[in-house]
Amino acid sequence: IGVAISGLHADSRMLINYARVQAQSFRLTYDEPVRLNMLVKSIADIKQQYTQFGGIRPFGCALFFIVIDLVGTQIYTTSPSGIYRSFKSYALGSGEATAREYLKEHYKEGLNFDEVMNLTLTALKESIDEEATKENIRLAYIKSDDNLFHMCTKDEVEQYLANLKESTESKNNTNK
Repeated sequence: IGVAISGLHADSRMLINYARVQAQSFRLTYDEPVRLNMLVKSIADIKQQYTQFGGIRPFGCALFFIVIDLVGTQIYTTSPSGIYRSFKSYALGSGEATAREYLKEHYKEGLNFDEVMNLTLTALKESIDEEATKENIRLAYIKSDDNLFHMCTKDEVEQYLANLKESTESKNNTNK
């Protein structure tokens, strides 16, 4: 299970540690991995409880979960209010509205890894004010062939950005 965060890091770490304990407890009890929808619902319930009473502060973070399991690829998000949802594609953080709109317009089923990476980076580039570089992008993915979470190095990010530029230039040359 991969997790991305937006908001207060301390709150996010606390919720992620809670999720780890829940996942470990589930595996020890049932001898199988926790289902993502159950884990996300549990976290959303805690976040929602912290909105109910005076004297305690709600969690100031949104979490983005992704997993590839027997069900297939699953993406869930939780908001600070405790709302959780499942999506086909999603963006989180500053500029998320622009990125989400781009994904909504351009995402389609059956994309290969390179197409997904180009779509993701293009949505990111559309949503930020500065140039996308290896210094200001952190990128991670899970491939369906091995189901492992991979955090990209700066050199890998640079290579993906170069691939995107090359792909964009070849499309522009084809359209002329």
